Amino acid sequence: MARKPRTKRATPSEKPAAATGQPASDWRSVLWPSLASAVALWAAFPPVGLSLLAWLAPMGWLVVADRKPPISRRGYTALWLSGCLFWLATLQGIRLAYWPLYFGWLALSLYLACYIPLFVGMTRLLRQQLRLPLLLAAPTSWVGLELFRSLFMTGFAVNLLAHTEARHPLTIQITDQIGVYGLSWIMMAVAVAAYQLAVYLLDRQRLRKRLANRESTLSQATAQRPFPVAALGLASGLVMTTLAYGGWRLRQADQLAQSPPLLNVLLVQENTPTQFDADRSMYRQAWNRYLELTRKLANEHRSTGVEIALVVWPESTFTGGDTPWISPNLPQELPEAMAQGAPELVLRQIEAIQEAFFTKIGMVLAAARGQTFRLRPDEATRQQSPHLLVGGDAIVINDQEQRDYNAAIFIGPDGRVLGHYAKMQLVMFGEYIPWGAAMEWLRQLYPLRTQPGEDARSFQIGEVRFAPNICFESTLPQLVAWQIGTLRARGEAPDVLINVTNDSWFRGSSILDHHLACSTLIAVENHLPMLVAANTGISAHIDGSGRILQATDRLVADGILASPRRDGRWGLVQAAGQLVGWICLIFVGVALVPPCWRALTRRFASQFPNSPVQIRR
Repeated sequence: MARKPRTKRATPSEKPAAATGQPASDWRSVLWPSLASAVALWAAFPPVGLSLLAWLAPMGWLVVADRKPPISRRGYTALWLSGCLFWLATLQGIRLAYWPLYFGWLALSLYLACYIPLFVGMTRLLRQQLRLPLLLAAPTSWVGLELFRSLFMTGFAVNLLAHTEARHPLTIQITDQIGVYGLSWIMMAVAVAAYQLAVYLLDRQRLRKRLANRESTLSQATAQRPFPVAALGLASGLVMTTLAYGGWRLRQADQLAQSPPLLNVLLVQENTPTQFDADRSMYRQAWNRYLELTRKLANEHRSTGVEIALVVWPESTFTGGDTPWISPNLPQELPEAMAQGAPELVLRQIEAIQEAFFTKIGMVLAAARGQTFRLRPDEATRQQSPHLLVGGDAIVINDQEQRDYNAAIFIGPDGRVLGHYAKMQLVMFGEYIPWGAAMEWLRQLYPLRTQPGEDARSFQIGEVRFAPNICFESTLPQLVAWQIGTLRARGEAPDVLINVTNDSWFRGSSILDHHLACSTLIAVENHLPMLVAANTGISAHIDGSGRILQATDRLVADGILASPRRDGRWGLVQAAGQLVGWICLIFVGVALVPPCWRALTRRFASQFPNSPVQIRR
């Protein structure tokens, strides 16, 4: 009797996808288009700066989001790896200042990489739950997640898709109505239209080959994807509207440029790299270089008959780590941690520090006037310009504690401190260590005492008000908009924004360009000129239309005499905030409700299998 041939038992990897529950897609088919998108988007940003690529770069991720088979865990891991490649390459300048910042660079990049698989997953979810077409689902998912990452933890709103267009004033004018997130939505919609057109053309090419080889019939030809009329129509309409609106706004800006300047502001930029192991002599040398550069620049402009109303030094450059400004409103009893049984000694130390601080003020004011420094200037000298806005350390002491701030200190021509603004949004790993006990070892190795400020401030010179922000606060559009709205409600609305920053941490890398791009878009959204004073660069004068009128080179000692004009044009963003971003985030949240509910009910059913309550799955 003949024996039946034995059939080989299928291994798990050989079983059909339906039997194993594994998705049918191959993770390699996810990885390669994802890596292509990551490389293209990186090239759209500085240092390469091929900004046109940003309108097409997401197409590789759209390929994955549009596929019908489910995406496996390995597929989502491949998406995350593409995000890692993009963010590690884009943010590599973070690591340059000090070796602990390698941890910050890696941690931040690996976290931000999660938004790529989240984008793909949320796009698919919006299509499944809300029945949105890809043309709406992809831009909504992308923008909702952009807004979320600008809010989550301390927020990180750098390198939004719209920031690739910062050097193109014609394109970015529409952000005064729809915000930076609205421009990202338009750009993603264009990427979807380009993707659907490419798929249509590829399908037609394949069909022609099959018809030529008689592998398909004419009835099958009609089943191919239709021409993407809706996608191309919407994308073309959005682009034409964006360009037409931009042209109209820029013509208005040309007329505003004919108005007289509000005041003359001298932005001083030295090239003094930050070093964590710097001693007092290095701080002193850096301070002296700033003093001499201020004298040189002021004399050059004074010789042409220009009166300087305000001199600006960048973040942390004035006090130099050893002579902070200390609020004169001391409590009757010092905090116990400060006094330590010798309050008289502490008070003498405070007095000595303040004497040194005000001596520095006198030296800078004399340099800015082209005069010889005198410890006790006469009354005529005290009434001369300019005012000073300097970045430095500020200490406020009450009867409970000492609070240390990173501040912008406003000083009058008579040498008195007229006010200060304390930085509200601290930099992760630069000014505070996140994640509690998990990073305690790094906190012990790398102690940081800076505390966040609590309020917006604006200062006045004549009839002109200006509002400072510090460092990477100009990368957070919601924060700056809140500050402007708060000041407007108090009757202290600014005419000019001034960002003081110490970008020497990044050693001239493309992080400087990313920072400047954020400042540019904020100027357009609020229609306020933005002045940037940056240690080692890039310092800039940006008008209310986002046009960079003047900018310094990086890693040089230089200065800018900025004469900003009043703008004050109205935009929807000023009244309603980032409306497009919030609408997109709400859609993302609504799409998450059904799967989250199903997960919760399954968990409840597994924990209480004998519950009389019947849970509908």
